[in-house]
Amino acid sequence: IIYNLAVIISKNVLSILACVFVFEMQKGFCWVIQLFSLVCTVKGYYDPNSVSDDTCSLPVEEAGIIWDSLCFLCLLLQRRVFLSFYFLHVTAELQAFTKQAS
Repeated sequence: IIYNLAVIISKNVLSILACVFVFEMQKGFCWVIQLFSLVCTVKGYYDPNSVSDDTCSLPVEEAGIIWDSLCFLCLLLQRRVFLSFYFLHVTAELQAFTKQAS
């Protein structure tokens, strides 16, 4: 869960940096844009079609935090299930049965 939160926070920070330094990064650091899928997610900050050029295209379709948020919600659900009293009781009972069976 902490790793997922770190990914979401770092993605938002990189998105803000992409808004500010997109022109400079396109000129010299295109590999950074492609590696981290950097694109400004603030609506109306700039037009992605006017910023994209032939040498360094911006990954507009790949940007977004929806999948990261969905993974975070799934992790919270798993944590809730695996730390529930019922699940812990069932696992303890299964361990007791295996000890008695052997």
